[in-house]
Amino acid sequence: ILPEPLAREPLPVLGCYVVGSAIVSVWALGALGLQVFRPVRLDRDSLRAMWRFSLPLIATTWVSLLGTYWIDYIVITKFLSLAHLGLYSLANQVAGVVQQVTIISSSILLPHFSVLVAKGDTGAIQRFISGVLPWGFLALSLFLGLFMLHVGPVVPALFGREFDASVQPLALLMIATILLALYNSFTPLLTAQGATWTLMWITLPTAAVNIVMDLLLVPLLGINGAALSTVLAYATSAGLVLFVVGRRVGQPLLSYAWFGLPVVLVVLCTFLLTGWTLYVCGLLLLAGSALFLARLFGLRRNDEVMILLVGLLGDRFRRVPG
Repeated sequence: ILPEPLAREPLPVLGCYVVGSAIVSVWALGALGLQVFRPVRLDRDSLRAMWRFSLPLIATTWVSLLGTYWIDYIVITKFLSLAHLGLYSLANQVAGVVQQVTIISSSILLPHFSVLVAKGDTGAIQRFISGVLPWGFLALSLFLGLFMLHVGPVVPALFGREFDASVQPLALLMIATILLALYNSFTPLLTAQGATWTLMWITLPTAAVNIVMDLLLVPLLGINGAALSTVLAYATSAGLVLFVVGRRVGQPLLSYAWFGLPVVLVVLCTFLLTGWTLYVCGLLLLAGSALFLARLFGLRRNDEVMILLVGLLGDRFRRVPG
């Protein structure tokens, strides 16, 4: 709703973000009350336990931040032009919007896993991992494939023809997104089990892979190299999480990497094909890979799966008259 002259300036636009955050903060203070900010008394054992749990998470957060797109940006500015930085930044921002789905799912799964871990119900954890999560991975993989089939004409239409070059790195970042989904779906279980130090040791090699691959691939492949380095980094984190959680729950989870197959096939199509051939081949490959994954993981209608999904979404969906 800003007047057009102001909307074209960066500072007023950033001011909108500040105003939005301020409104939410004021509302939160009013809802919670100032009394919630009074000092809380904790004994030394509680403080020690809190720091032992939190320190790895603090380190992981900063390592993740410095080892992902910020490193991509820095390396791009060293080897490429600012125009390339703008192109990659757009691809990264669009991918980041799509990746919010995986972050939200992680927030939903944490309380669910926490309850199951507190109860010691390992059977329910195993059933959820083998019965519910594969459906979510398949649905996300197919969504990402369909997204890539349409993003080619959509990005130039929204941002201009000069951003055509953002489509290919965005396609590669969709592969990173399905890998991030694998990571974000299983890290809540490790957090619920208190294995925060394990998460830190998974994050460190992931950041190292991203930095090294950026330095090697960006000079060779440009912004596609930056996107590919992100794919390799996320593959490292997803592989390590699947291995660690698989050993903890007694299930071979590395096979879940197959859920990236539909995305990989469509990305290959976007690099090799254009026009109607892209859509036809892409849809056929999506359908074929979906059937392959359904047979590989034995996915079929399961009432227990539906009950678990409804339970995750909340009791309010069961409050139906009669």
